[in-house]
Amino acid sequence: MRADTEIRDRAAAAPRYCAMRRQLVALRGPAAAHRCAGCGGAAQVWSYDGTDPHERTDPARGHRYSLDPARHRPLCRSCHRRATARGASGPLDVERAAWLYRAGASSRGIAALLDASPSAVLRALRANGVPIRSRQKSRR
Repeated sequence: MRADTEIRDRAAAAPRYCAMRRQLVALRGPAAAHRCAGCGGAAQVWSYDGTDPHERTDPARGHRYSLDPARHRPLCRSCHRRATARGASGPLDVERAAWLYRAGASSRGIAALLDASPSAVLRALRANGVPIRSRQKSRR
């Protein structure tokens, strides 16, 4: 057997997104049985934390996920929306947005650069503890 066939066969054997979600619920119980890791309220969904260097993406839905159950956390719907802020081209790179914002870039400029809306940028920055500057009047 050739090496490239082995890799393809192993990748095909890995569970898909829905199967991983079922395994997660079987192992850790429903998310509703836990407190939200973001705000401490009642959790409603399991959410991938985005930290797996070997993360996978479900080809049908585009959802990112990990095969490691420890990389999923219970969140309420509101915290889940904030944690998965998406631009038009995919997940918002919050670390890059925070770095740019701290360096003086505006939320509008960051949004244009990262293909997201200014409100999605601000929501993601707030959710990650970045202090938001007061709005400055434009000088036209």
